[in-house]
Amino acid sequence: AYSFQHDNYIDCGNNPILDVENDMTISIHFYAENLTAHQWLPLISRRDNWSGLNWSFHYTWTEPTMDFTAAGPNGHIIKYTYNMPLKQWVKTAVVRKDDEWTLFINGEKKYTVTNNSVLPKGHSLRIGKLGTDASDDWHGLLDDIRIYDRALSADEVRTLYKAEAPPVTIESHTYTLVKGDGDMDNESFTVVDDKLMASETFDFEGMKNLSVRVRSTDAEGLFVEKALLVTV
Repeated sequence: AYSFQHDNYIDCGNNPILDVENDMTISIHFYAENLTAHQWLPLISRRDNWSGLNWSFHYTWTEPTMDFTAAGPNGHIIKYTYNMPLKQWVKTAVVRKDDEWTLFINGEKKYTVTNNSVLPKGHSLRIGKLGTDASDDWHGLLDDIRIYDRALSADEVRTLYKAEAPPVTIESHTYTLVKGDGDMDNESFTVVDDKLMASETFDFEGMKNLSVRVRSTDAEGLFVEKALLVTV
C-alpha cells in the first residue's frame, strides 16, 4: 500500500494510455487516517490546477459524499451520501457502461445515475492529489489502484472486493534529546517512549519558555531533528 501524508502524491503523467472516454472502471482500495484535513480528499484525479479539471474521484467530508466530478455542464456525475470510516480498508469502484454510471462500495452497488458527460483529457493523472496548486490531498493509505477501458460487471467488482486487503503497517519511531540549535534546556527533560517529561520543577514566573532539540528516528535509521519550544 502507498502511504499519503502532507502533500505527497503520485504523478502518473498524461500519457494517452491513461485516457478514459467511454466505458471504463476505476477501482481503489483506501484506508483513511484523517477525514478533516481538507474539504476534499482525492483518491485519484486528472486536474493540473484549481481552475482546470478533467475529472476527479474524491470524498467531500463536509457533505459527506463520495463524488465523481468532471468538467462540463453535467459535471457532478456521482454524489452519494456516505460516512467514510476511519482506519478501515474500503474497496470502491466507479463503473461507466454507455451513459450509466454506478458506484460500488465493498462490492455492493450503492448508486446509479444516467449522465452523458464526456471525460476530458490532457491533464496529468495524480493519485492522492487534487491539482498541484491545491492543498487538498489524501491522508491515509491507497492500494490496488486500477483503471480499465471497459465496464466491469457487478460480479467482477465483487471479485475485486473479495481479494485480501493489504496489511496496515504502523511505523515505529524512537525519540531522543540531541545537541544542536535549540538544545538550551535539554538537561531539564527526559524522553519516555513518545513523551517529553520534565526532570525538575519549573518556576513559571521566572521561566516562561524553554527550548529542547528532539530527534525522531524510524525503523530504518532515518531521522529528523527539530527544536521545540516548551511553555511553562
